[in-house]
Amino acid sequence: MGITENRLNSTLYHKWKQNELGHFYILKAHPLERNKKERVHQWIKGFISRIINEERGHSENSALGMNILHEGHPDLYTLIPKEMEKNYKVDELAGFFPFHEHRPMEFRWRFMVIHHGHLLTPTILNKMLKTLEAPSEQTTIFLDNHKSGQLLPTIESRAIHLTIPLQNKELKEHSSSLNQGLDREYLLSQLNRSGELFNEEQQHLLKNTFQSQGHYHPLIDQLKRDHAFQSKLYQFLIELAPSLNSDTYKQKERLLNELKWFSHSKSFHSPPMERWVALLESIISS
Repeated sequence: MGITENRLNSTLYHKWKQNELGHFYILKAHPLERNKKERVHQWIKGFISRIINEERGHSENSALGMNILHEGHPDLYTLIPKEMEKNYKVDELAGFFPFHEHRPMEFRWRFMVIHHGHLLTPTILNKMLKTLEAPSEQTTIFLDNHKSGQLLPTIESRAIHLTIPLQNKELKEHSSSLNQGLDREYLLSQLNRSGELFNEEQQHLLKNTFQSQGHYHPLIDQLKRDHAFQSKLYQFLIELAPSLNSDTYKQKERLLNELKWFSHSKSFHSPPMERWVALLESIISS
């Protein structure tokens, strides 16, 4: 697993250990993920199997957890539509409510997984509302919303929203597809035209960063201390894209993708400076 994915998995794992795991999570994939459905499904299975292995006294990566998930268990419940890509029907909820009438039978914690959240109709969601708001004790519901379908506001407001990070493979492919940043001369010329956006010290720091071979850590140190500087730099980068002409279409597309990445990475709580490092690495060519 990637660093960010490990952090997300470990955070929830420690909440489970401390009996503080949330009751209701809505999960979606990263916007740049190629196979969003598979990504969300695999993450859920991986996390729950880790808990099962811990409950049974096995190693984290033991095959036991996955086997139990496949075979079924009274403390685990999966809701999936009978007909793929067709909305759920009311009768498919037959096991949903009884599951929440009982306490855990073997494990310390129980899990329910609702797949294909985009196929839940308003009628179905309204029927689920009270249960989603207050599931039975020691029970967590994962709702897979890999298509980022619009759910009822009353449902959305009761959930903790999580975005599953990209895997290392996807991160590398993303980086390689954007392997050349913006031209240094172009960055410097736009910096000179930025007027009074930056003060003299900030101008000097940015100029040194753009001219360097990736030595942007002095800039990162300054950004840590100055939130107003962060806002100004983000504004500067946003305003770069429209100024790129038709001959630099790929650079414009690259810059917009990186800014989108930077913005979306907030949703899985990446530390601010890690996000700035990734953004600077991608837009400053080596």
